[in-house]
Amino acid sequence: MFLTGCPTDNTGSLKQENLQLRKQVAKLESVLFSLQEGNKAIQQQIDLLNREARQAQEQYEQKLKEKEETIKNISVGNTNETTHLKTLEQENKKLRGDASWLRTQRKQWRAGLMVQRHEGKSETLDYPFSTVVDVARTTLAGNGYTILASMKTDQKAVYITNRKTSPPASIEVTGFRNQYILTIDKQTEHDSQVWVKAGFEKLSQRGQLLDASKLEVKEIESRLIREIQQHLTQPPKPLKKE
Repeated sequence: MFLTGCPTDNTGSLKQENLQLRKQVAKLESVLFSLQEGNKAIQQQIDLLNREARQAQEQYEQKLKEKEETIKNISVGNTNETTHLKTLEQENKKLRGDASWLRTQRKQWRAGLMVQRHEGKSETLDYPFSTVVDVARTTLAGNGYTILASMKTDQKAVYITNRKTSPPASIEVTGFRNQYILTIDKQTEHDSQVWVKAGFEKLSQRGQLLDASKLEVKEIESRLIREIQQHLTQPPKPLKKE
């Protein structure tokens, strides 16, 4: 006796599996394509960076070469040029030293200005800021004071004078020494405040330093303000005809 039968039909299952495999392959191909495109973009960035690096290196080498040529030309110069170069270096060193000293002086005086602002003499003048600044500088110069340090903006001006040891023109008694800190603040378009602090020193006939009273110091401070006021009220002098 023989038994016969039909085999199981798996065609639908195989088609479904084949479809899934195709989808996976398509997805992998898409991922692979994205990776390839990403690699291309990264490679382009690397190439760009390499080109920029080469250009920067070439520019650096060119500048270095130019500097070497300049140094070489200076070195090849004659003895007079070498001596001149050394002189310039010495002058530059001196200027750096002077600038350092000046910065130290400014720092010390600015610190003193902040601490001693409650002292000194101040007064409001009915004149524009720029006018008071110009007249104050003229007054200081007219009384023999030179400017050690200054700072000026559109709202404030600060002047520190050198200590004057020569005989004064009008403000102090002959033989005494003085140094001013002068600030001018803009109040309004027509008003300015002047603040004066005097570093007044009295000297004996033997050259010894004596203590100056607060009254004497205040008088010296008031004299400068009066001098500035006097110059403000005086009409300008006519120019001389040549």
